[in-house]
Amino acid sequence: MHTNDRLDAAIDELAALRTQVARVGNNVNQIARLHNAGGQFRPAELLHALTVLHRVLARVDEAADAQVRRRA
Repeated sequence: MHTNDRLDAAIDELAALRTQVARVGNNVNQIARLHNAGGQFRPAELLHALTVLHRVLARVDEAADAQVRRRA
């Protein structure tokens, strides 16, 4: 794969990850807002958001590792 193609692929992956992190952050903010307003949130919602966050962070790690391997 050409260097520019690899860079484009890495940028696309990072952009997708940024979008996913923003979505998770939005979900966590909604849960916090509900809790702070005295409402009841479902613990399953928080667990789901944290599970998705864990998966996204694993993808960030994988993408970073892949870039390190490509440099070597």
